[in-house]
Amino acid sequence: MPAWEVALKVTLGLVLLSVGGVHLVRQIRTRRYGADDNWGRYSLSMMALIAGFFGLGLIVSACG
Repeated sequence: MPAWEVALKVTLGLVLLSVGGVHLVRQIRTRRYGADDNWGRYSLSMMALIAGFFGLGLIVSACG
């Protein structure tokens, strides 16, 4: 795998991981983590969590 591809995957992975992490910390700090009566907020939380896991997967695949 070329160096530019590894750098691109790691950078994109870190961006996605930070988006998921920031949203998760914000949810915990406002004590709204988990099922909420506002479906849009819960849906956004799940998308951010999925983005974080996808970013972690990109980093692992680039390093391995």
